Amino acid sequence: MKKQFLLLISLSIVSCLYAQIPNASFEIWDTIGNYTVPQGWDNMNPSTANLSIYTCTAGTPGTIGATFLKLTTHSIASMGVVPGIASPGVLNKYDVNHPLPQSGFPYAQRPNYFSGMWQYMAAGRDQGYVEVLLSKWDSVNHKRDTVASLSEKLPGMVMLWQPFSIPLQYISAAYPDSAIIVLSASNLAPVSGSILYVDQLAFTDTAMNTGINDISIASQIEVYPNPASTQLTVRTSSAILSAQLYDLTGRMIYEVPGTDSDRLSFQIDALSKGSYMLRLQTTTGSYSKMVMIEY
Repeated sequence: MKKQFLLLISLSIVSCLYAQIPNASFEIWDTIGNYTVPQGWDNMNPSTANLSIYTCTAGTPGTIGATFLKLTTHSIASMGVVPGIASPGVLNKYDVNHPLPQSGFPYAQRPNYFSGMWQYMAAGRDQGYVEVLLSKWDSVNHKRDTVASLSEKLPGMVMLWQPFSIPLQYISAAYPDSAIIVLSASNLAPVSGSILYVDQLAFTDTAMNTGINDISIASQIEVYPNPASTQLTVRTSSAILSAQLYDLTGRMIYEVPGTDSDRLSFQIDALSKGSYMLRLQTTTGSYSKMVMIEY
């Protein structure tokens, strides 16, 4: 699951922007007792280390460089389900099942996109997410004003390294003074086993040349019903060339030719109950969605 679909990214753009996000390529790791953490990023390891369970670890090799960030959601008997989550700043770890960021890092630009490289493997009906908040301190009213934000659910399963670019939504013409980023392998109902890999983060003014899995397009894909039992229908904003279903080991088990239409339906009643990754080949690229088959 390494170094596929890599580096259609403009390295000159990325390299000049990495410094905006602390340790954005996750090459620097600090040792704390018997575990390591990415420098500048808070996570749940301090809450679980006494049980020798770690939700935040270094994966190797990185898409560029030696390491990447690996977030894993774990079920712990004495604590419940602890999400794989990380944020550059400080997380409020009082509620270990739903930690929230308390602070971020200084940032004073107005980028258009939050970009990087990722892989994602959801467990059950879990769905991780990425959130970014740019804000500015109002010294008159003594409060923080939102400048821009994004909140994006992760797109099903991404079993190979893929670039992403998620647009920021601006509600103010001001320049921010602070940024908060949250990367999470799980949602508010975390499921043990969900995994998120992240590398080479950046704020950018133009979207990365992703080639596939462009967020603004992939989020428009409709898959219904989901969960499904006998038939699955897919609708996109572009013509579908083919569709494949993969099991959780990455083995393709079913392929359907497209009809050059933006809608495709096919029977799935011969397939076993469980979770699958649906991979679509369209006239605008290749996209992935998680689907479930139930009877």
